[in-house]
Amino acid sequence: MTLIRRLTTWLEQRIDEAEHLPSERVLRAHFGSRNLLIGGREAEICRVEMSGLWPATQPHDDIRLTILPSRTLHDVPDCRGLRRGPYGCIIADDVSGGVRPAAELAPWLVCFEPERQFLLAYDPTRGFALLVAGASVAPREHAEFCRPLLHWAAINDGHVLVHAAAIARGDRGLLVTGAGRAGKTTLVRACLAAGFEYLGDNVVELDGTAAGLGVWGAYPTLKVRPGGPGFIGRPTDTVAWDEDAHKEIHFLGGPEGRGFRPSVATHAATLVLTEQGPAELVPLAPPMAFFATAPNTIAQFPFFHATAFARLKLVSERTATYTAGRLPLDRIAEHVERLVA
Repeated sequence: MTLIRRLTTWLEQRIDEAEHLPSERVLRAHFGSRNLLIGGREAEICRVEMSGLWPATQPHDDIRLTILPSRTLHDVPDCRGLRRGPYGCIIADDVSGGVRPAAELAPWLVCFEPERQFLLAYDPTRGFALLVAGASVAPREHAEFCRPLLHWAAINDGHVLVHAAAIARGDRGLLVTGAGRAGKTTLVRACLAAGFEYLGDNVVELDGTAAGLGVWGAYPTLKVRPGGPGFIGRPTDTVAWDEDAHKEIHFLGGPEGRGFRPSVATHAATLVLTEQGPAELVPLAPPMAFFATAPNTIAQFPFFHATAFARLKLVSERTATYTAGRLPLDRIAEHVERLVA
C-alpha cells in the first residue's frame, strides 16, 4: 500500500469514529453561502474562537466539521515524503499542469503541517471535514477559521472565494479589491461609519456561474492598522494583535455584533483600489478588471487554480468594474452609494 493510500485509510477511519461518537458540544456557524456544523470534545471546540464566526443563519447544514485533539496525529502515517504546496496542501508529484491534489488521495483534499500539528481534511462528496488545530492557534487563524476549507467548499458549490472586501446597502453589494495597503479596510471602516453593512474586509465568496450575482460574507472580523477612521463596534469587542501583519483583529461576531451582513447581497459592482490610482472613479474594461482581481486571489488558492481563474473571468465580464486610488475619507460613502444604487 502506498503512503497516500495509507493516509486515505487513516482519514476514513477517523471519519467513521467521528460519525459514531457523539460530540460533547455542537455549534452551527455561518460559513459563506452555507452553514458549518462543528462538533467534537468541549476542550477542542473551546480552542476555536467563535467570535471569528457568525451564528448560522440558514436552517440546514452543508458541511460537518469534527475538531480532533492533537493526540489523534500520533498514529497518522509519516507524510514527510509527500509533496506539499501552499497551506501544507498535499499535491501531486507531477505539477506541470499546475498545483493540484494528489489523484490517489481523491476525494480527500488535505492540508497537513506536521511540524505544528495541524491537519485539515475535507471529503466534498460526503460534506465531512476533520480538523486538528495544532499546538497553538494564531489570531489570524481565529479571524479566518478554516479558510482553505471555505475555498474548497466554494469551488465545490460553483462559487469562488476572493481576496477582497465587500460592503452593502440594502441588498446590493460592492466588491472591493486591491493589494495590501491599497485602502480596502479604510473604505470598509468609512462605510460602516456611514451606516453601510460589510461582508468582509479580506475574504468574501462570489457566485462563480455565468448567471450568478451573489456575494456572501464569511468572517465578521476587521483587521486594521491602529489609527484611521472609526467604525461601528461595541464595548465588548474582542481584539487580538496580529504580530505578522502588525494589525489589530477586531472580532465583531455573536448575537450583539453590528455591521456584519450574514445574508447574500447582489454583486452590483466591483471597485479596484490602487495606491497610485485616480482620485475619482474610472471605469475599467473587463480584461483589466480580471487581471486586477485574479492574481492576488489565485496566489492564495489551495488547488483548483484553473477553475478559480475561469470563474473570476466570468465575474469580471458580468459586473461593472471601476478603479480609484485612495479616495478622500469624506467622499468614500458618496462614491460607494453611487456604485450600489
